[in-house]
Amino acid sequence: MFYSRDMSRAARTVAPSLNKVTIWDVWPRELYDHENIISNPMRCIHRDPVQRQTFFENMSLAFAKKACGSAGVLHSSQYYREPPRDGIWAMIEEPELTRSEGPVEWLRKFRLHPEFPKLANLLSTAKPTQKCQAEAAWLGSSVGIEWLRSLRIEETVTQWSEVFWKRDRTARGRLPKSAPHEGLHRRAQVPLQKVLPGYEASTKCQETDDFGFFDDIVNW
Repeated sequence: MFYSRDMSRAARTVAPSLNKVTIWDVWPRELYDHENIISNPMRCIHRDPVQRQTFFENMSLAFAKKACGSAGVLHSSQYYREPPRDGIWAMIEEPELTRSEGPVEWLRKFRLHPEFPKLANLLSTAKPTQKCQAEAAWLGSSVGIEWLRSLRIEETVTQWSEVFWKRDRTARGRLPKSAPHEGLHRRAQVPLQKVLPGYEASTKCQETDDFGFFDDIVNW
């Protein structure tokens, strides 16, 4: 499951109920550690705005390259009809998913229920565990259950989702499906040492030349 503006937390919360995986479920969490301490080798990347943006753009590109068959994207109610065109979804992920002769056959967009983001406003000062519990409770409510059920309907258009892009194979015939990349599953518990061979808790920053992240799918 992909997402557009302000939908990161909602996508991570909703995805498991739809048997989907988000970009945050694939690689070790240590890669996103922005803590500016001497023992964090990722600190130089995350404290530099240009490097940080490149890092997340390439992470998104690598995740999009893993997609095969179909994919979904979560939008807020505000942007459901006209999603933002200036973010990573529109500029990096969608072009990769729809590229010529790619393995993705169709894309569906989902509209976040307007009641869901209200939880964030009500729980703005709550602890993360309390927020997770409240969101899980809402998804288990009658309104949440019905909303999730509607997202699973595979009709072209529903109140909460629609297929907005399909690949045209008629001109050249249907291409064989590519096998999905290995490792695309929820929260792969891969030690960071295996992702970054040179990783160790030291004073040395991880250099951009050593960006062996994201299964080497992206050519940095």
